[in-house]
Amino acid sequence: MATDKTQQVADRLGNALSADVPKVYANGFALSMSNSDIILVLELNGVAQTIVNLSFTTAKTLSVKLGGTIGVLETASGRPMLITDEVEKFLGLSQEEPK
Repeated sequence: MATDKTQQVADRLGNALSADVPKVYANGFALSMSNSDIILVLELNGVAQTIVNLSFTTAKTLSVKLGGTIGVLETASGRPMLITDEVEKFLGLSQEEPK
């Protein structure tokens, strides 16, 4: 049985997917910061698709939740997820060391 919190999240996602909410796919991003917000530019093949402004608290929470979600995938697959910096290095597209 789902917890109340899990059910609330499922309900929110269900409502968003069934509503007239724009859907965006991104395979890249750029980040910036003002004195009060994080600015996230979602890109598709290097072209900006949308801009998302996040409060610092929301950005931090999103970071933690995304990390946890990816962690579930990594644990289930037994494989670490590569980040784009690592992929670029493996493909010889970057001179930078992965972090």
